[in-house]
Amino acid sequence: MGQAIAIDTLAYAKKLIQAGMPQQQAEVQAQVLREIIDTNLATKRDIAEVKVEIEKVRAEVEKVKADIERVKAELKADIERVKADLEKVKAELKADIARVKVDIERVRAELKADIAKVKADIIKWIMGMLIAQSAVIVGLMQILK
Repeated sequence: MGQAIAIDTLAYAKKLIQAGMPQQQAEVQAQVLREIIDTNLATKRDIAEVKVEIEKVRAEVEKVKADIERVKAELKADIERVKADLEKVKAELKADIARVKVDIERVRAELKADIAKVKADIIKWIMGMLIAQSAVIVGLMQILK
């Protein structure tokens, strides 16, 4: 705070003395009043400086707000890109799952066919063994007769 406020401490002290205050006390009170005014009262210049500082702060706040809006827009764009990427991955996964299901069905069909072939081979082998056993039994019965 500057000393731009002019106060006539001598005139103030004289008025106090005229009102009946002792001179020394009047001078001290005038000096204390001067110190209070110098240290605690804002001048027009002080107020103008504070207003300039407030405007600077407001400008900075506006810059920060603009930065926040820019970052917010960038984040929204990033989120949209991530969503699009996720949708793409989701579609790819669905396609992969569908391919795996088709592969599973193909393998299942191949296994069924292989099982049926093995089953037929086993039945042929068993039938061959039954015929061979029957022939052995008939041959033994002929020999033993």
